[in-house]
This record gives sequence, C-alpha cells and structure tokens, in this order.
Amino acid sequence: MFKIKAKKIQVIRLSFQDNELTDHQGKYSLNPELGANVGKLDENHYFTQLSVRVKNEKDQAFPIDVDVAVRAVFEVAAVEDEQALEGFLKKQGVHILFPYLRSTLSGLTSLAMVPPIVLPIIDASKLFDKINKSEKEDEEQQD
Repeated sequence: MFKIKAKKIQVIRLSFQDNELTDHQGKYSLNPELGANVGKLDENHYFTQLSVRVKNEKDQAFPIDVDVAVRAVFEVAAVEDEQALEGFLKKQGVHILFPYLRSTLSGLTSLAMVPPIVLPIIDASKLFDKINKSEKEDEEQQD
C-alpha cells in the first residue's frame, strides 16, 4: 500500500490560435486528441498529466487550434506496490484531473470569444487503453 497526498494541480501548456476560416459556413466537426501520461518526478513525487489538442487539418477543418495540458502532482510515501500506485495515477489521478482539463479548455475558448469547447465526460478507467490503441493504430498506418 502507499500513502498519498495531492500537492498541486497546474496548467502546463495553454495555447490558442484563430485560423480565420471563413469558407466552411460554420460547419465543422470537433475531433479532440486526448493525451495522458504518468510518471515519477523524484523519490516521493509522482504525476498524472492530461492534455487535449484541437487543430485545423486539411481533411478536417476547424476554425481554431487549441492546446491545453494540466498536471497533478502527488506526494507519495511508503510505496510497497508500484503497480498499485501506477493504477492510482492512471485511474483516480485522471478522475481528479479531468474536470480541470475540461474547464480550462472551455474557459479558454469562452475568453477568446468563440463558442466554448466542452469535452464530454469520459470513463477514466479506459482513457489509457484508448490512447495506447490509437498510438498502435497510428504506428501501423505509418509502416
């Protein structure tokens, strides 16, 4: 088992760019790219990091590019089971952090005076599986 304490939640990356698209008559489809990772900062500090990127692409036009990343840092003591700790970071860490990512993205887009982007609620227990599956599919397409 282990003892854990949330130390801080912070925005790591925040960017917005208006692509000034005018030829699509407001017909766009949102396809956000979610990212997630966990790691160890030092002997007693671990993190969960989530990101979302929305961008204009040739085959899928979108009027803005947005990139947001947030990180939760946890102070951990008495780690006996690294696998249980990783499970905590990947599941409970995502449950803790996702509302911050979601509100940061919608707040940024609202402040930029564009219709806010509101991410749907997700099942955190499946987020890492989805990301790993997507990365494998991308690698296979490149080969």
